[in-house]
Amino acid sequence: MKSLLYVIYAEELSRKGVHWEDI
Repeated sequence: MKSLLYVIYAEELSRKGVHWEDI
């Protein structure tokens, strides 16, 4: 479940032009 939320979070960041790798 936690991993799923992480994927959704990454999707949101991607829309803002931010990559999850930058976190």
